Amino acid sequence: MDTLSRLVDVAQSTGLPWFLFAQGLGMLVATWLFARRLGLPCGVHRLAAVAVPLGAVLGSIALGALLAIPGLFAGRESSGRGLLMAFGGLGGAAIGALVAGRVARASPGRSLDAVAPSLGVLVLFGRIGCWLAGCCFGVLSDTGVHYPAGSPCWSEHLRRGWIAPDATASLPVVPVQLGEVALGALMVAVGLTWPRSSRCGAAFAVVLGTYAAGRFALEAIRDDAPSAGGGLGVTRWLAIGTLAMLVAASARERRVAG
Repeated sequence: MDTLSRLVDVAQSTGLPWFLFAQGLGMLVATWLFARRLGLPCGVHRLAAVAVPLGAVLGSIALGALLAIPGLFAGRESSGRGLLMAFGGLGGAAIGALVAGRVARASPGRSLDAVAPSLGVLVLFGRIGCWLAGCCFGVLSDTGVHYPAGSPCWSEHLRRGWIAPDATASLPVVPVQLGEVALGALMVAVGLTWPRSSRCGAAFAVVLGTYAAGRFALEAIRDDAPSAGGGLGVTRWLAIGTLAMLVAASARERRVAG
């Protein structure tokens, strides 16, 4: 893990907004991939693909703000997790794909399948940015990654009283963000290789289900997750809800087909 810590130190020493760079690059790649897969022509139809990253940004902010409301009324101190929520971002990107598909006169199922690998791209690049910035960090580990003073991880450890104000680095934590980078790569692979002969919307459902299942598992080693009912955490409940929704939609489609 020393190599990973050194890479983080080098990145943060530049003072560059790596989180924003990674997010921006991910949105560009996701937009290009979606437009290519949906077969959007040049001109106004190609511009419609911008609805995907725009929806991702608005969705992540909207869900994060919505989940923060109960804590504001209860007067709870915020955790290390910010207002941006990945589940909201993916949902917003899907809505953006439907809007772009409508402009291109593509069916909803085809539009969702076209955006499926782009969802993985957003996760992959987004978590690279989180890893370099020191947000969305993991639990304590003797062989983990240290984040320098001023990073979100360092600030959260200071807030909890785990380190002194003059500490130069956080305590070592598991680089759980890299686990989500691998999860994003898996989503891209599934979205690109899923048979096109299958029913419309199947690739999207499998990719989204892959993300939900992966996030549920990775939350076990993530340390900045807000609590929720049952001790599972907000993100795990979102994952359960997403999987339940996908199962219900599949069952409904089978009943209609039968």
